[in-house]
Amino acid sequence: MTVVELVGRDLFLTSTDQSAQVVPVAVTLPSTRRIRLLASISDATQAMGTARMVILTPPQSADGRGGDALPGVVSWAHVAERVSALRTEAVCVALGVPGLQGVNDGFSRSTGDFVLSVIHRRLGDLCPSSTIIERVAGTSFFVVSPSDRTGDGFISEINAVIRQPIETPLGEVVVGCSAGVATGPSRPPLVLLDRADRNLTVALERGTGIFESDEMPRPAATSRGARLGAPLARALVDGGISAHFQPVIELATGRVVEFEALARLDDGSGKCLDAHHIQFRTVANDTGLIKELGERVLVEAIELLSRIQKSFSSHAPRVSLNVSSAELVDRAFADRVISMLGDAGVDPASLQFDLIDVVRPMQRDLVDRTMKSLQLAGVRFAVAGFGNQSGSLLTVRDHEIDVVKLDQAMTAVAKDCQRSTNMLRAVLAVAAELDVTVVAQGIETAEQHELLRHVGCQFAQGTLYSFPLPMSDLALGVDLDLDQLTSHTRPGAPPAPPRNPRERAWAPPTLEMPVMLSSVAL
Repeated sequence: MTVVELVGRDLFLTSTDQSAQVVPVAVTLPSTRRIRLLASISDATQAMGTARMVILTPPQSADGRGGDALPGVVSWAHVAERVSALRTEAVCVALGVPGLQGVNDGFSRSTGDFVLSVIHRRLGDLCPSSTIIERVAGTSFFVVSPSDRTGDGFISEINAVIRQPIETPLGEVVVGCSAGVATGPSRPPLVLLDRADRNLTVALERGTGIFESDEMPRPAATSRGARLGAPLARALVDGGISAHFQPVIELATGRVVEFEALARLDDGSGKCLDAHHIQFRTVANDTGLIKELGERVLVEAIELLSRIQKSFSSHAPRVSLNVSSAELVDRAFADRVISMLGDAGVDPASLQFDLIDVVRPMQRDLVDRTMKSLQLAGVRFAVAGFGNQSGSLLTVRDHEIDVVKLDQAMTAVAKDCQRSTNMLRAVLAVAAELDVTVVAQGIETAEQHELLRHVGCQFAQGTLYSFPLPMSDLALGVDLDLDQLTSHTRPGAPPAPPRNPRERAWAPPTLEMPVMLSSVAL
């Protein structure tokens, strides 16, 4: 092991043996850089006899510390109490140091702590004495000062002092920072802190070195999603989760080739929360409910497959459902799915899982193992949202994907942009070379439908053809009349005539959506 690996991780300590001999040493690293350490040498008793133990630590300062004291983490309530006492207009800087994780990994966690202590001291040296400087998370600080005591260059000065090199016991370190800035009354204090924190979130997403001061409203979807955890947990127990199914159609014929299962949550008012608007799986991942949610939808997907197999002698549509990497890392997932298919007497080749997120490096081996087990049984895999961050060509290459489902944004832009249309053609060409099927999602207008036919896309899905519907409302074995559907969505076209209720599976978007969003304020 290298000295860097030894010092500061699990061995940042000194020997408790009173007889230990402590001597200063200088160590030359492979880079030829020399560092000074203290070696505590003592004997340790083992089963096979006595062994010599050497513990290496950075040299301590005269007061017994390895550097400046690491500032403790305080609560928002503590910071708010101090901010409230200012009783004036204040500038609040929510400061993040994202590079600290790299310091922890490349040097040691003790080095990361040393860097944080230096940053804290530098902020104290820079800011007026009345400034509040508190650490509120691992790598996050609040810096709050009366606005009349900070000049226009205050934020730039903060950035400059943090970026200055820091000499640690293990070598020189340089880190960057990002910040969210808010100015306003110090009362109510939590409002000021929350505004700065939201701006910090945006700044971190935009990159290190960004200082964001615009007013950033809290995303409505995030607010609703945070409140969905408890209703989702109750619904999984009480049977309030169900699956609705949206068809994927062949553009040349109108034939339904697939039904995609989408989770719905019954809020108790007779209406449903729609997975298109509320990201159930994101909330389920955060709350540890992802396995229960996925299995509930899978049960209904297999039930629909069983009905389809009894209704079709050939050309039976598949059923697909979303799956996350968090589910695929479960070693028992593949066996559980194969067992459920076998118990229902369903052909595994009729089931398809749509990957909805990026497989991280630490997940890859387990995900590959699960996918290969299912693929050997005949189960197909698709990449959902292809063209955005979660769906990429590397995913198609690395995981032997059968289908790519184009993100709605690709077709929404393509209809008005020649460059985007050319990109759509290129994706279709690459998919053909890889022998991968392409499905365009989110089709809502006749113009999008015509564009897909023009560029040669074979399959599509969207509200133009059908809204997601409960299993009882699906018209199995009925082809869509595409000419009739698209004619009523063209500009100036007359409204669609009333349809027989049995045809609700193919209701055009001019009719009332059968799956409505809840009006309950989550």
